[in-house]
Amino acid sequence: MLIINIRGVGMYENDPDKSTEELLSQIKQSCIVQTKGVDSVSLALPTFSALLVKLSNEASATASKNLKIQNRMILLTSVILAISVSQLGIAFFQSSNAVTVNPPSIESTSKTVTTDGTINDK
Repeated sequence: MLIINIRGVGMYENDPDKSTEELLSQIKQSCIVQTKGVDSVSLALPTFSALLVKLSNEASATASKNLKIQNRMILLTSVILAISVSQLGIAFFQSSNAVTVNPPSIESTSKTVTTDGTINDK
């Protein structure tokens, strides 16, 4: 069993609960560190994977919030649609049962009014 002790590797803790800025700075530092016989990119991979886990968790939380909002919007739209259909039904029912009333006809008659205020029929 071969154990390789790489100086500086232990200082990079891979905790997805750290802030994004901290993880990015750790990735940057691990790429800058020059370790004999070890590629600096391989030092950054564990921290990069922790960053990906953190971003994935944040995206999942955001997606679940958006899904709740979408479900509420669907419910609200359904309620508004039901109210609209019921209002249309009420309006249709009232218009079909309305009694048509014929207004009285207005007859045109010519009458003259004299200067003393009397009305004469022609």
